[in-house]
Amino acid sequence: MRDEYTRAKLATIGIESINTGCPTLWRLTDAVIGQIPKEKKKSVVITLTDYNRNRERDVKLLDICLRNYDAVYLFPQGTGDIPYVTELGYLDKLQFVSPQIHAYNAILESGEVDYIGTRLHAGIRALQKSVRSFIIGIDNRAKEMSRDFGLPVLDENRIDELDAWINAPYEINLSIPFERIESWKRQFRK
Repeated sequence: MRDEYTRAKLATIGIESINTGCPTLWRLTDAVIGQIPKEKKKSVVITLTDYNRNRERDVKLLDICLRNYDAVYLFPQGTGDIPYVTELGYLDKLQFVSPQIHAYNAILESGEVDYIGTRLHAGIRALQKSVRSFIIGIDNRAKEMSRDFGLPVLDENRIDELDAWINAPYEINLSIPFERIESWKRQFRK
């Protein structure tokens, strides 16, 4: 199961499961997390979510990023992301990363960016690449995974705190359930 909330919901209808977290978390070992820089980079790669638009939240996110970073890159994951940024009036203020995973990986692997955005798995991918990641929680997935595993998630209703969060030394204390993950994997080795 992805989180404890989902595991508990399934239990109410008689389905027993193990909360191992999303498999994307399984590679977030102490060694990977230990390589994440503590200080803010000069550039940031951001994401927005075209199907979960909140103009006030997204304008604040964009303004905070533009104020705090020399370069702001947009990694568009949805087909509506670029039209949404255009509608918000920020098209000419951002640089664009090709909407392909290899392009996103390349900018993360450059060692020159932080990640900030509303896309949960883009934030997890940044952590996998030892990049400071600030995920804006816009749905229960991010919020529940933050609660269960310590993912760096800021509730969208607290977006005004983002400025202070990104300028403070980066602290992350994940609690990935590696023992439960290994227990779940053992069933396939028999």
